[in-house]
Amino acid sequence: GWQVEEEPAEIRSVVIPAEFDDVYQQYNHLQQQQGFDLSHYRGEDCKQYTYHVINYPDESDTVQVHLLVWQGKIIGGDLASAEQNGFMKQLSDHETKL
Repeated sequence: GWQVEEEPAEIRSVVIPAEFDDVYQQYNHLQQQQGFDLSHYRGEDCKQYTYHVINYPDESDTVQVHLLVWQGKIIGGDLASAEQNGFMKQLSDHETKL
């Protein structure tokens, strides 16, 4: 698994959009591949916790885990590089099929 710093680098409030644009539809597709579905939380306020990953190969100082939490429950998340041409992918190295 990914190792992260003990304390989050950032905690912020976010609202899941009531209507998903193309970008958010793609993001929700990523969530659905790992067993989440943000469409159940349209219009809801949640918290986004950002953690720095400390064991990602070759990019450990730029990779972050983002967790979306609603009423104490993780409802989504991603692993992303903060580099200019970075990436965003599932939290796990392997795809989860529904």
